[in-house]
Amino acid sequence: MPGVTVPGITGSRAPVPNAAVPGAPVPDPPVPGAAASRVPGAGVPDGPYSSFDGPVRRVAPVEVPADAQDGTDARTCGVRAGTIVDATARALVLDIAGTSVRIGVDEDVRVWHGERRGLAALRPGRRAIVRVGGGRDTGAVRADRIWVDIERVAGTITACGRDTVEVDMGPHRGRARVVIPPHAFGAVQVRHPRMQPGYLFDVICVGSPDGPLAVRPGTSQPGYRVADLAAPEPAAPVPGTLHGTVTWFGGLAATVGAAYPAVDPEGRAGGCADAPAPCVAMPYLSLGSAIVVRNECAGRERSVPVVECGCVAARFCDRCTECGASPRGRVAELTPAAFVALGGELDAGCFNATVRPVLGGRAARW
Repeated sequence: MPGVTVPGITGSRAPVPNAAVPGAPVPDPPVPGAAASRVPGAGVPDGPYSSFDGPVRRVAPVEVPADAQDGTDARTCGVRAGTIVDATARALVLDIAGTSVRIGVDEDVRVWHGERRGLAALRPGRRAIVRVGGGRDTGAVRADRIWVDIERVAGTITACGRDTVEVDMGPHRGRARVVIPPHAFGAVQVRHPRMQPGYLFDVICVGSPDGPLAVRPGTSQPGYRVADLAAPEPAAPVPGTLHGTVTWFGGLAATVGAAYPAVDPEGRAGGCADAPAPCVAMPYLSLGSAIVVRNECAGRERSVPVVECGCVAARFCDRCTECGASPRGRVAELTPAAFVALGGELDAGCFNATVRPVLGGRAARW
């Protein structure tokens, strides 16, 4: 793979070749006799992207091993994402890129499907992302946490109905229509008291045949108008290490990567020309660069490739309160696989984090 040029701190304008930084999948052995159970359409991007009016970037399902630097066993710990083929009281079978993968489950495994659920939520055809770890048997791969059909919609409100909100999620992610059920309306309205065009909106959703259904707000701060965001002073110093909030974006099948709010818009760096300045001073980077993300709540860190301009994250100036209150500002968005692998809880929506650019190198392989 051709090398990727990593730019320096503020003001750098380093072009990056059109090279992706792929993950390093570690496939599990196929389940004997399970080939006939493959679910048609597995691997198609999921989440609110399936109901977008805009263009969709299609990605392959992901299988993320553990971070061996943390002393864990990469064969038995990490993240799996795919379409549910079968589930019993002892095992969950996922279709991952056409291969049936078996993951052990215990009766007390935590399952999320709109709220905390039991094993009955693991129905064939639904999409799931699983954080796995070593089980009771040596070398066994067992589910630690399972999220089923979880989605997120974040962006700027373009229209509102009695129980629906239409959201522009930025030039890379298109538009989505969110239905807010009556039982979730109060919780969402606490964080979004003005659901009007031009205001920011962020909700955690569960997928349904009719599109994403809002479950809870994805931010701890009431929404405000995009035009009200105050950029940092031009002379504000740019730190080498950023402190703030890390959230997640994209479908469960998205490969490991990050959206960074300050991708350089000049030259071939890959930034958006009309992206707003984030509310905190950040160094410019290019697509293909690497950032080291540390989850301060879980104590895990890993280098992650920058795969998208985080122009949506740049519009939010909220805090994460998962383990104390973080400084204001979203310093990165991670794909679900990267977020879960770093110990994040998708239904919580964020974790307190530190982020620092990797200078003179590139992201380590997952």
